[in-house]
Amino acid sequence: MKEKLFLAAILLATPVLADEEEQVLPWILESRIYAANNPAFGIALSTNYWGLDWHLGGYLPADDADNPDSEFDAKFDYGVAKSFAVTDELSMSLGIGALETDMYADYGLDFEVTKSVSLQAGYRFHFDEDFDNRNEYYLGFAWFLNAPADVVVPAPLPVPEPISPSQPEIRTEVTTVSVPFELGSSELIAANKLDELTQTISTADKVSLTITGHADNTGSPALNDRLTKQRAEVVKEYLIRNGLSPDSLVSMGMGTRHPIADNNTEDGRAKNRRVEVRLDATFIDNANNE
Repeated sequence: MKEKLFLAAILLATPVLADEEEQVLPWILESRIYAANNPAFGIALSTNYWGLDWHLGGYLPADDADNPDSEFDAKFDYGVAKSFAVTDELSMSLGIGALETDMYADYGLDFEVTKSVSLQAGYRFHFDEDFDNRNEYYLGFAWFLNAPADVVVPAPLPVPEPISPSQPEIRTEVTTVSVPFELGSSELIAANKLDELTQTISTADKVSLTITGHADNTGSPALNDRLTKQRAEVVKEYLIRNGLSPDSLVSMGMGTRHPIADNNTEDGRAKNRRVEVRLDATFIDNANNE
């Protein structure tokens, strides 16, 4: 029993111990009902790391009415799965795991209902004799802990009214820059474009910035939403540290919804891992008001 507990602890700790400086993504609480001759209930905590979903939890079957002497009791459930995006809301997963030492394979679908909740359906096949090659279909849900709230996109700046000769000249400039990021990371690696942007901001009379994070198609859609939100927040904090007012900044994460290159190539995925900063700057020229 000690060996099994040690193995489960190693599996749960692996994503965290791999890189202490890496941004740890939120945990996900999963609950499932497995339908078979005698149904079972499962609950687990999971997270995503290295592009894989790691989980640790428990599996509790109902009493077997046909076999009252059965020793088929509660077990630790741990394993790993790979998710593939089908649409923005729907993803497919393939996984392997074990109920303590009894191996199984999982095939499932995950449908995102909201940013915090998704529905699950799938199939599990047990390989071990203790389960008599038990086949199970399951239904369940997943709750994303610390899910970001929906971001309200600010309205565009109003178009200035035509000016008379006695009024100062008002002009508006729109500038967009793109900041790259590494795979699975929200660490800012290149800030030169942001520094150039702050030079333009310093000469403007009024500014408004919209900061939007984007990702490639690596990982599940829900986790990419969270990662792009974190990337946008990193850029926002950098601009605030360089003198910008928080009231003029809005940040949001768009996940994989707006690629600018082909996600089937490494170069394309690198271009899609980005944060776009749109600057709406207003300049007032008083030279005509003399």
